[in-house]
Amino acid sequence: MAKPNFFVPGAAKSGTSSLHVYLNMHEDVFMTESKEPHFYSHDQRYNYEKEDYTRRFKNGKSCKCRGESSTGYLVFANVVDRIKSDIDNPKFIFVLRNPIDRIFSHYNWVDSLIGEKLNFKSAIMVDKDDEPDYKNTFGFGYRYYFQFGLYAKYLKKYFDNFEKENILILLTEDLHDDPLKEVNKCFEFLGLKKLDTIETIRTNATVKYSNAKMYHRLKKVFNYSTIFKGLVIVISPQIISKLRIAKSRMALILEKKFRTTKVLKLSVEERVWLKSLYEDDVNQLKDLTQMKFNPWRDFN
Repeated sequence: MAKPNFFVPGAAKSGTSSLHVYLNMHEDVFMTESKEPHFYSHDQRYNYEKEDYTRRFKNGKSCKCRGESSTGYLVFANVVDRIKSDIDNPKFIFVLRNPIDRIFSHYNWVDSLIGEKLNFKSAIMVDKDDEPDYKNTFGFGYRYYFQFGLYAKYLKKYFDNFEKENILILLTEDLHDDPLKEVNKCFEFLGLKKLDTIETIRTNATVKYSNAKMYHRLKKVFNYSTIFKGLVIVISPQIISKLRIAKSRMALILEKKFRTTKVLKLSVEERVWLKSLYEDDVNQLKDLTQMKFNPWRDFN
């Protein structure tokens, strides 16, 4: 059975989707087709779906490096112990973003999906001290806005259980400014040759909607697979073709009606407040990693 030998465990809303695609551009790297399998963080999957998980890497048997990206691996319990038990000498690549920018992006992402009912500060405080639990999901993902940015708290588990040489930390800001340089750091870390060029990409951008919950409900209603699944065999190809065209047109109408260009911005006061919440953890992170995190101007 093919198994992964490296992981991209987060942080959420820090560029892991882009990195997942970048890594897959190397001929000696195989990344799972779908991101976020969350095999090691979910009890049901870990206990009963191991064959399905290893099947994800079947087409990567000939590749030197096989990886997957699950941002929950940074914060959820049992992940480190399970990987340590299952995988020989695994490597880890973390992408970390200024926690102030990360938490605001996280909030906007949730708001774009379901329409966050609480204002920014209230949403942060409501579960600020709760330990992340993979079972506590809103359907599309997780809140735990504050906890997902406590990098030192959760990275310590990895540094305590694996060799420091098997842990690579990238900064979102550097990946954005010079993707080739940062991705080549990953390839060198994995023992692979560097690339001369790379196609710059942007993935998983947050799109805002005036009524996110209503938009996604209507989108689901007009989704071809939702309405007509099971009826394909009794509907003529001509009708199927017309329905697909109608679906595409409706998707454009919904997008035009609900999409908004209104963008929330962090105030100076909010940045100062968030700095006070994260400063101790960032200082611990600097000690743990021996990195300066220069692009994070709030903390330097």
